[in-house]
Amino acid sequence: MRSIILYCDGGSKIISAQKRAILSWGIVALFNDEHHEHFGHTTVHLNESGFHEMFAFAEAILFATSLGYQFHEMTFYVDDELIGYNQFFLHEGNGNGTRREMFIERIKKFCTKHYGKTVFLGMMKCLARSRFVKLKGHAGTVYNQRADYLAHHARKVCEGRMKDPTDYITWLKAGFQRWNSDGKAYRLYIPFANVDNNTFHKYCAGMRFS
Repeated sequence: MRSIILYCDGGSKIISAQKRAILSWGIVALFNDEHHEHFGHTTVHLNESGFHEMFAFAEAILFATSLGYQFHEMTFYVDDELIGYNQFFLHEGNGNGTRREMFIERIKKFCTKHYGKTVFLGMMKCLARSRFVKLKGHAGTVYNQRADYLAHHARKVCEGRMKDPTDYITWLKAGFQRWNSDGKAYRLYIPFANVDNNTFHKYCAGMRFS
C-alpha cells in the first residue's frame, strides 16, 4: 500500500510595531524511500499569530494531495497538541462537546479566511482518516527538528536575511543545541553524524521510511 509520512512544524514571530505576525512552516515528506522538503511563509494580523501550526498542517495536506495521496495513506508527525491529539478532541463519545465545537470552529475560521471551504472540508476528512503521532517538541527527533529548522529558515527568508537552507547532511552533522540542568549549552549529535559524506549517503540510501 502506498503511504507518505509528513513531519510538519510551524513558527511565529510577532511584529508589534506593525500589528502583524510572520507565520512560517517547514515540512519533511518521506515517500518512495525519498526525502523531500517544503517550506514557506505568510504575514497575518497580530490576532492570528497562533495559527502557525495550522498553516503547517494545511500546507502538508496540500503537498501530499498534490502528489495524489489519499487521506488514509498519510501519517503526520507533529508536536502541536491540538493536531497531534485531534482524534481525541473530536471524538463525539468523549463528553467534551464544547471543546470539540471550539476546535472545529477554529479550523473553519482558519480555512475560510486563508484557503476556502474546499480545504476546510478536506482538512476535516484528513483529521478523520489519517494517522497522527504526537511528538515532544525539541526532543531530538531528527525530522521534527528539521521541520522546525525549515520553519525558522522560512521566517528568515521573509525577513530578507537568508535565501537557501543548509542542506540536510551538513545541517545534521552540525548537531542540535541543547541545554543541561545548569543552563549550559551543548551539542547533541546523532549516530553517523560525524562520518564522511560518501559513507553517510550510503547509510541514508539504505534506510526505509515506510
